[in-house]
Amino acid sequence: VLLADDAYMFMVAWESMALSSYFLVTTEHRQAAIRQAGFIYILIAHVGALAILLCFGVLQGGAGFDSYRFDILRGAEPTPFWASVAFVLALIGFGAKAGMIPLHVWLPEAHPAAPSPVSALMSGIMLKTAVYGLVRVVFDLIGMPDWRAGLGLAVIGALTALFGILYAVQQNDLKRLLAYSSVENIGIILIGLGLAMVFFGSGFPQAGALGLIAALFHALNHSLYKSLLFLGAGSILHGTGLRNLNEMGGLIHRMPHVAFYFL
Repeated sequence: VLLADDAYMFMVAWESMALSSYFLVTTEHRQAAIRQAGFIYILIAHVGALAILLCFGVLQGGAGFDSYRFDILRGAEPTPFWASVAFVLALIGFGAKAGMIPLHVWLPEAHPAAPSPVSALMSGIMLKTAVYGLVRVVFDLIGMPDWRAGLGLAVIGALTALFGILYAVQQNDLKRLLAYSSVENIGIILIGLGLAMVFFGSGFPQAGALGLIAALFHALNHSLYKSLLFLGAGSILHGTGLRNLNEMGGLIHRMPHVAFYFL
């Protein structure tokens, strides 16, 4: 996905990522609940992929078979209306993979179902691939962002962060809690991207660059610590056989190394 320089290769890589992660999520496929979680995940993933495909189609604008290269899409300069359509489609497509509210429903289902190393990979890396895709399309291919679209993105990010953390504090399942925490952190990243769009679109490039740096820095930050938290949750599950927080206590004495990295 990161190396793709045309829409064809991007979509092939994107779908390969979705399908391979689906098989990883459904590792314990003999359990009905895990098959159900996998179905929800692959359904949302393909709805998002369809939106991304339509976004590339809008940016291409019927310019010919060879015009799906990113350098050609970059110079297409769509009208404000079609640029807005492309932005909305990109937001739906990449937001579905990132876990943006209300397209987050697969996250709290897939993470408890998946093995913990898979959860670490998906939350730490795959969600950030969606952030990369959004940045690449909005700031690179569409061009100068509209401040109103950025304001909308910041509001969506704030709602995602708020509802993500409110759902997280209600959870008893450790991995489900971490999944909702990922939703919250994606919301924080979207706030940074939205503010960057607002400042770039309003003629304040230095402030826009600061917002973009903040979003990308937190993407790196979250990729490191959330991967470590999911691996810690896997260690707790392996050592105790428990995921219910109400049944745990005093693990720092029994598992001091895990507790150190978890904290």
